[in-house]
Amino acid sequence: FFFFKQKTAYEMLRSLVGSEMCIRDRYMGIINQLKMKCSCGSTDVLNDASKGEYICMSCGKILEENTIVNDEGFQNNAPVGKLTSKSGDYIHSKTLMGYSRDSSDYRLAKAFKKINQLAESLNISQFHVEAAQRIFKLAKQNNFIQGRHTSHVAAAALYIVCRRAKTPHLLIDFSDVLQINLYVLGACYLKLVRQLRMELPLIDPSLFIHRFCASLEFQEKTQEVSITALRFLQSMERDWMSYGRRPTSLCAASILIAARYHGFKRTISQLVQTVHVCDETIRKRIEEFKETPIANLTKEEFEKLDIDKDLQAPLDPPSFTKNALKDKPDMEELKNYEDEIRKNANKIEEKFKLQEKQTQDTIGDKATQE
Repeated sequence: FFFFKQKTAYEMLRSLVGSEMCIRDRYMGIINQLKMKCSCGSTDVLNDASKGEYICMSCGKILEENTIVNDEGFQNNAPVGKLTSKSGDYIHSKTLMGYSRDSSDYRLAKAFKKINQLAESLNISQFHVEAAQRIFKLAKQNNFIQGRHTSHVAAAALYIVCRRAKTPHLLIDFSDVLQINLYVLGACYLKLVRQLRMELPLIDPSLFIHRFCASLEFQEKTQEVSITALRFLQSMERDWMSYGRRPTSLCAASILIAARYHGFKRTISQLVQTVHVCDETIRKRIEEFKETPIANLTKEEFEKLDIDKDLQAPLDPPSFTKNALKDKPDMEELKNYEDEIRKNANKIEEKFKLQEKQTQDTIGDKATQE
């Protein structure tokens, strides 16, 4: 009789691996998974066999990658000594040694990972990331994620947090990072806000002045240009120019005027690439600003000006003034009609008076003859 150790048999021929070694290799991944611990302190780890990843369920961080292992075993009806392999198959629900995960938990971990990636790309703090993860959980509880891309819902949740925290981030920033259509992402964001019944504050244009000025490279005068642009923006808000207008268009107009004020030659095309608005929109904001009292001041007068105290009552909103100018020809035509009617009425009255006088004269002549 010849006896071979399992180790020697394993080295000589893989088909002679015993059942004990198969069982050992099969559960080595599960044992490693249970021993893993994330840097956030959580031991709740998901093993994605299809991608070979170990993912933290608390923060979405990938703890280990490229760990795909072929599971080998024997088939009942297979030829003697033939091994079967299974690699890359994803099981929606598996329970081994009391450790259970399903597809919803996998999608939640994937969403947390996407939120972390977006936050790193846009320099968003970890505090806001955790708030966005809570919003995504609310969306999951309300079945909002069904039939929608995980990345879209994750970006919408993070943008809601940025709106509430008043950080200088726009929805177009998220669409640029994800490389998706802005209107598709905007529709998902609006539906999520309605689904969760949230009330978000309006966007304050002043939040983006420093960011856009830094992108336009004003060098050592970046702070001065930013302060001047904020003063122009304050006057625009005072004269009702910010209502019904895109905040970025007001930022572009105020920064362009401030740049010319400090001697920098920045073109509208440069503002378009930085602020992401149409050039015609910027021109309209500048034309509206020309109608304000500040546009007629000199540089010295503007520096001494206190916008809240020295200026008179604010002007009418530009939309109201524009509609009034449209209605002005109609008003002039109506006034001409009124003048013509008044002239005709005077002529008719004069004729009545003349006829009445003639009648009285005729009656007087008859009385004299009698």
